[in-house]
Amino acid sequence: MKNNIAKIVSADFLTFTRMALRELDGTRISKDRYLEMLASRLMDFAEGKTKRLLVNLPPRHLKTQLCTVCFAAWMLAHEPATKIMLLTYGQNLATDIARGIRDILQAAWYGSLFETRIKGLGEVQNFVTTAGGRVYATSFGGSITGFGADIILVDDPHNATELSADRIEQTILKFNSVVVASWSWVTAWARMIFPPTSSKLASGRTLPYL
Repeated sequence: MKNNIAKIVSADFLTFTRMALRELDGTRISKDRYLEMLASRLMDFAEGKTKRLLVNLPPRHLKTQLCTVCFAAWMLAHEPATKIMLLTYGQNLATDIARGIRDILQAAWYGSLFETRIKGLGEVQNFVTTAGGRVYATSFGGSITGFGADIILVDDPHNATELSADRIEQTILKFNSVVVASWSWVTAWARMIFPPTSSKLASGRTLPYL
């Protein structure tokens, strides 16, 4: 990789994401303005300018790829000792996301730009870096005992495909109150388990109108 391109990939999150997803599964990101805004908010979160971030996007808008997979890989690239916990509605999704993060960290282009390395083989949903960082992915029903975290990533806390039409309609009609209540639940739950220094990012899909 040419030095000027390498510098941009290392310094700009959206450029990093374009490279990561193209190499990971061939995904090519558009130039939609919302992606620039999302990347900006994620960098504020990464830099500690905000400790809480809630993201809602429609399906197929790269929410998981940017907010969870690439963001975790970016954080570990720049701070290899970061401990990240990923929580989702189901273990299968958690494992798939963790696999994406691990695959990026093990990619040749990533290794040529950053010093972060995975220690040993480890499990897909629970692996550590040589610097002492960790990615631990589980569902809300899984075990988190003994796992601390600097950053908590909540991706799709609810399975939208299992919501009934009546429940979707109620959610739309009470959208603002549902968002506030959901975020309050996530933060209250996290406060009981993690220290106040932990940063929390929750992302979920916006439900379609009926």
